[in-house]
Amino acid sequence: MELSRVCGLPAFAAALALSACAKEGPAPRYSHVAALTADGEALCVAGGAGGDGRRPDAWCFDLARGRWEEVTPPPAPIFRACHVQTAEAAWIVGGADAEGEPVDTVWRWDLADLTWEERSPEGFPPPRRVKAGCTLDGERMLLGGGRIGDGDEQQLYGDLFALNLTTLTWEELPQLPDPIQRQAMAPMGDGTLAILGGIDAEGERLATLLLGDPDRGQYTGYFSSGEAPERRASHTLVPAPGGAVVAWGGHPTDTALWRYDGVGFTHSDAGEEAPSARDAHATAPSADGAALYLMGGDPFVDLDDPFLSDLWRADLTTLTWERLHP
Repeated sequence: MELSRVCGLPAFAAALALSACAKEGPAPRYSHVAALTADGEALCVAGGAGGDGRRPDAWCFDLARGRWEEVTPPPAPIFRACHVQTAEAAWIVGGADAEGEPVDTVWRWDLADLTWEERSPEGFPPPRRVKAGCTLDGERMLLGGGRIGDGDEQQLYGDLFALNLTTLTWEELPQLPDPIQRQAMAPMGDGTLAILGGIDAEGERLATLLLGDPDRGQYTGYFSSGEAPERRASHTLVPAPGGAVVAWGGHPTDTALWRYDGVGFTHSDAGEEAPSARDAHATAPSADGAALYLMGGDPFVDLDDPFLSDLWRADLTTLTWERLHP
């Protein structure tokens, strides 16, 4: 990753600014976003919150040099938003503003020059919400579920929308089977949409795996006679090589990577080195889908700092982890 891009300076001045631009790294956080730069040389994170409030910053980790560098921050708070990544940009939708109120803002984070731009898609957008599920499905971002309000006043959504990232147009798709929040979604190799876990209208965490056609609104539940992921929420589900999907996180004790191949689940050895249990972490897949990068999150135990800032890479073929920082 070029230093001049990181500091936003001409190349001749960038070297002089290195000491001012480079720091130890981002503060611990949760409910943030993550994406790989267009050249695949750095993992970038933005927004979220920590023990002392919102994180109004953005950082990139140079994968070759093993160091964090601060970059241009987002123009507005990013917290509990949905995000997906294409080859050129990360798209960030919704979430909460500085006062905690849901928003329907659409941000495009350019992953070549790391600039931010607010976009205004055509069509009827989804209502404002937090804690929705989303995924990249071809040229469109699917976004569904989530909630508005808290406690007895909260309302869960059971809708599903598609944002075409080429035409920048919203389209409402058939409803999900039930209202849900904090679920994870990912397309499988045959176009089937997989929806795993989440929290239902009664506040219960789910272990359900739904498989269906989002354009027709037809879903069936997968029931395994063997091992399968336990109830979880605010976790990760991503496409993996071979037309499979891989899930991680969202459970207080389970740190295994779970792979579903359309027939059944396999999982990694929980005894191997892996990130500690957490939810509300941020992840970004590699361009070839063979690796997954993970940073930060909310642990299920009390720590000196209530949140995390560690950085890991998972091999989605071997289901193994590598710690990148610290």
